[in-house]
Amino acid sequence: MVRGATFALAAQSVGGRPALVPSWLFAVEMPGMPKGGTVTVVQPAVDPKFIAGRKPAPSGEPGGTPTATPPRSGPVRVESYSTADDGRKLVLHFWGGVCSDWAASAEQSKAAVTVKVTGTEKEPGRYCVLMIKRFDTTVSLDEPLGDRRVVDLTTGGAVRERQEK
Repeated sequence: MVRGATFALAAQSVGGRPALVPSWLFAVEMPGMPKGGTVTVVQPAVDPKFIAGRKPAPSGEPGGTPTATPPRSGPVRVESYSTADDGRKLVLHFWGGVCSDWAASAEQSKAAVTVKVTGTEKEPGRYCVLMIKRFDTTVSLDEPLGDRRVVDLTTGGAVRERQEK
């Protein structure tokens, strides 16, 4: 049962990048929740055709009503990296959902280190607020990075080195 609604900007993935999209935030009381407890359900307030890479919600009511929670697991784009421990560790910086656990892996060659960050839902099938934040995770290398390139397996592109301030 919907207990309230607020109009706000919500983080969405648009073309694989985080973006703030005008959205309705519904306070919803779910069956089995303690009385007065709610979860937030986010529904973009923009026609899905204007959000690149996003599919429209199933129809039935204006704006569509999703029939199931979309999966929130899988690989994400690595935004940047920094090194630690004399180049033997890569600290990967990325944006991810707050309801997932994140793990990183690296495949190493003489020319490049290919990295991948994958999320797994903490509580599959449960409703979760669609909110992202910046995360850091570390992978260990067999030898220092040196002149090798860092490549994101998800995009196939080079990852930029983060310049410390």
